[in-house]
Amino acid sequence: METPNLEFSSSSSDENPLLNEENRKHDRPRGGKKPPRCLRLFSILCFLVLTGGIGIMSFLLVKVIFNKEGTNNAEEALGTKSNPSTLTGPGKPTSRPTSGPTVLLREPSGDPREEKILSISGNLALQEGTPQRKAVSWIMEDDAMKLEPHDPRFIPRYALAVLYYALDGPAWNTDASFLGPNDICNWNTNIFRDGKPVFVGICCRDKTYVNCIVPDDNSAAERIEIFIGNNNLKGSLPAELTEIINLVGISFPQNAISGALPRSIGRLQKLYKIDLFSNQMEGEFPSTLYDLTNLQNLSLYGNKFSGTISSRIEKLSKLLYLDLGHNDISGTIPDTIGELKILEYLFMESNRMRGVLPTGFFDMTNLHWVCIASNLFTGNLSPRIENLIHMRVFDLYENRFSGMIPGEIGSLGNLENLRLHVNNFSGLIPTTIGNLSNLTRLFLDDNKLSGNIPVQLRKLTNLEYLDLYGNNLSGTIPEELGLLSNLKGLDIHDNELSGVLPSSLADMDSLEELNLSANNLGGQIPAAMWWKLEQMIKLDLHSNSFSGTISTRIEEMGSLQLLDIEENFFEGSIPNGIGALSNLEYLFLRSNDFSGNVSQSICKLVLTDLW
Repeated sequence: METPNLEFSSSSSDENPLLNEENRKHDRPRGGKKPPRCLRLFSILCFLVLTGGIGIMSFLLVKVIFNKEGTNNAEEALGTKSNPSTLTGPGKPTSRPTSGPTVLLREPSGDPREEKILSISGNLALQEGTPQRKAVSWIMEDDAMKLEPHDPRFIPRYALAVLYYALDGPAWNTDASFLGPNDICNWNTNIFRDGKPVFVGICCRDKTYVNCIVPDDNSAAERIEIFIGNNNLKGSLPAELTEIINLVGISFPQNAISGALPRSIGRLQKLYKIDLFSNQMEGEFPSTLYDLTNLQNLSLYGNKFSGTISSRIEKLSKLLYLDLGHNDISGTIPDTIGELKILEYLFMESNRMRGVLPTGFFDMTNLHWVCIASNLFTGNLSPRIENLIHMRVFDLYENRFSGMIPGEIGSLGNLENLRLHVNNFSGLIPTTIGNLSNLTRLFLDDNKLSGNIPVQLRKLTNLEYLDLYGNNLSGTIPEELGLLSNLKGLDIHDNELSGVLPSSLADMDSLEELNLSANNLGGQIPAAMWWKLEQMIKLDLHSNSFSGTISTRIEEMGSLQLLDIEENFFEGSIPNGIGALSNLEYLFLRSNDFSGNVSQSICKLVLTDLW
């Protein structure tokens, strides 16, 4: 059969018969003579075959794709599909997206108890493996009390069961009878630590326990406190804990609790105590914390809390004890802290706090103990410090305070410990410090103080430790220091002191540590010092200009562990009595003018260091 001559043009839409409107109407190619009938039938047949082939191929392609997806899904469901991340070579994927962990939820049973719990815990009560689900299973299936949801004891019981599972109850050192068949007020025990009984568990009002007394507010409602200290608690505090509306105390010190404070903590309006001392909790303080207006004791020491202290702290006006030490808190102390008028104990040491002490700080006139050491505080110490007349311990060390120490500090007649070391205080040591007759510790070291050591310090007859080292003090060591008969430690090294040692130092028979090194002191050591200071443990006189000989009676300093007299001008022989100092561990004698032989008894000493 003769093949038809078909002509196509592709130059433009006007010339292309497939794009020309007239040719599209007649559905035939342009040019050539009209084909015979048989040829037309053949063309129609070819068209039908071609159209059918395309349809069949499309169908097969869809089927292949569908089957491939179905196979993949089945393989994934059965866990038999190969992981593309195991393939190698060019163009091979190294990883593929994966879905999150499968969450298995139980169907609600319709039990009224479960419905009550669902209104509190939501889907967590249906999710397998959660503390909430474990508590649901226990209270519905294993709890001997079989409480109904309308019973006021039901929710506290459930919440405490959640707490038990959330804090890894099965691993506790003692289970404190948790999940027992009795009322929750019987979920407790006494254990012995260091020979003393310690309460662990739940305590309630009108019950007699050791180390657990629930304060009474004269209401009829039951009041509950939880105390589980040093008991290997791990995990996070569940929000369900805040459903115990009669909870008045939460104490979980010295455990390994992590996570943040529940944001719903503000619901516990009866709380008077939160003690989470030495755990691993973190995050910022929830704003609702400042809604606990009955709080008297807040101890969060030794965690990883961060953020700042809100000005809303003024709402906690009943606080007596506030311990935020050893966390990661930043920012400044808000001026509103001055509204804590009855606060007695304030601890904020070892954080990253900064700025000056606000005016309100000195309005807390009931303060007994303040420790804001090891921060980044700056500025001067206000003369308004004289308002803090009840202060017994004042620790501002390791900050960046500057300026002069105000003389008004002498008004704090109850002060026992004053620790201002490692700051930038300058000027003279105020003579009014001599008025602090109850002082036992005075640490002013590592500052920029200058001038003489005030003779008024002689009035500090209860003083046990005096550290003035690392300053620019000059002049002589006052004879009056010898009147401090209770002094155990005197450290005034690394200053610019000169002159000879006062003989009165030999009368300080309680002295255990004396460090006068790195000064410009000279002359002979008062002879009585070598034998009257029998309690001396450390004697450091190095880097001065002392001369003369060492008394043979040095052997009477039998408690001596360190003797450092190097870099002086001592002369004569090294006394054999040093060999009798059986407790001596460190002996430094070099860079002097000693002569003669060293005694065999000295050579037999077992020393940690010898120079």
